[in-house]
Amino acid sequence: MSNFLRYKLIVIIGSIGVLILIQLLKNNLNTPANFLEWRQLTWDDFQGPAKLFTKWDAGINSNVYVKFDSTTLKFQAYAAMNNRLSWRKYWSQNGAADYLLKHEQYHFNITEYFARKLNKTIEKDILNTKEEVLYELSLTRIQLSKMQQVYDTESNHSLSRNLQLKWEFQIDSMLNFFDPESGFVTDFYSGAKVRMPSKHKFFEGIRANQLAYREYQLDKYNMIFTMVSHQYINLPIDDFVANLKGYYEEKSQKQVEYEVSKDLYDYEVRVEGYDSLLNETTLYRWIHHEDYIYKISATFPESNTLTTYKSIANSYLNSFKIINTSKYWVDKFYSEDRQVISGKTAPINLNEQNQIENLKCVSFENPMQYGFHGKPIFKSDGSLILPFKIIEHPDSLIQEVLISYKDQWFFHQNKPKDQLLIIPSKHLDLDFISFDLGYLLKEDSVNSCYKFYYQHFETDRNDIQQ
Repeated sequence: MSNFLRYKLIVIIGSIGVLILIQLLKNNLNTPANFLEWRQLTWDDFQGPAKLFTKWDAGINSNVYVKFDSTTLKFQAYAAMNNRLSWRKYWSQNGAADYLLKHEQYHFNITEYFARKLNKTIEKDILNTKEEVLYELSLTRIQLSKMQQVYDTESNHSLSRNLQLKWEFQIDSMLNFFDPESGFVTDFYSGAKVRMPSKHKFFEGIRANQLAYREYQLDKYNMIFTMVSHQYINLPIDDFVANLKGYYEEKSQKQVEYEVSKDLYDYEVRVEGYDSLLNETTLYRWIHHEDYIYKISATFPESNTLTTYKSIANSYLNSFKIINTSKYWVDKFYSEDRQVISGKTAPINLNEQNQIENLKCVSFENPMQYGFHGKPIFKSDGSLILPFKIIEHPDSLIQEVLISYKDQWFFHQNKPKDQLLIIPSKHLDLDFISFDLGYLLKEDSVNSCYKFYYQHFETDRNDIQQ
């Protein structure tokens, strides 16, 4: 074949290829865009043609939009992506595909944050006309565009892995700001509250040393965050400090401590520990306050991202606080119409048991830790309420949950999910209060007397929440 014919054939084949490519692009661009509202993305959501002459592997086109809700008669902002303008290179699905997709997901999450932020403004009835809404939308889009650019610049389009992790933590925290609890998780029994930037796990139990605990844990950003409330009744602060020092000295971990003002917490210790076997560091915040010991911690691997990890860890630890939860429990008490029944619990003659109303035979054995109780609360009428969470036995086995006080027992006629034990005001002493709280099991109903699974509690009236 002559050079002329070979050249002509190459031109013809190339022209056909260009025509086919043009038609494919034309068909793709002419296909109506599908606007996908905020959700978890997959690579199938990226339907646009890949950008030419770019070193990046993917790009998402997302923005904040507004629609009118005929039900609420208000405008509503929402985040959506244009799938025809969102693209990825086909080979981007190999290798670090999940990591890259996560980077694009957080672009979408930033858009969702600004949609929620605009909705907050609309909900306050600050924007009353369509023109006002559209003006605020234009300002929102400008702010959104700026943050998207900063996100890409600082994370170097996800290539800087440590800054990518920092942005993920920051964006999750921003999103959760618009949750009912503003991104915080609260243990309404102990009053512990901490910012959890994402969905967490919950554990509870009783340790071998009869220590009841409630734990919240999040495993994300290559880190582990925990908040644990321990119920440690009547532990002197000096013993707490000595036990903590001994624990860390035995482990040869670095310890930094300082005492906090009595107006805030009884005692606080901060610890930085390094585990050479796992090659990971943990920052701890230990707090002893009233009848609880709190442990807030963040664990992360030793690596060149140590500074970023520590920044995230300290942000998490510093978000912890202890709040008064009395209003939560009092509102719950009144909302569930709880009726209180009382009777005798002192050992009785079994022949009398069926002759006297509300009389029950109960055997008292050694007290043990069977559950986790909240702080005692005074209702407005002077009655005492005590939240109580049973841990040792499942709910299906519980017959009754009660307080034994001065040879009297008190329980609720109905059996609500959250147990709130009560002593009516007319039965209470003015100052020091001491009682037993616990429960009876259905399986003990075949015995002549119920076994009372209980733990002892005592408090000064001045220490009770109002």
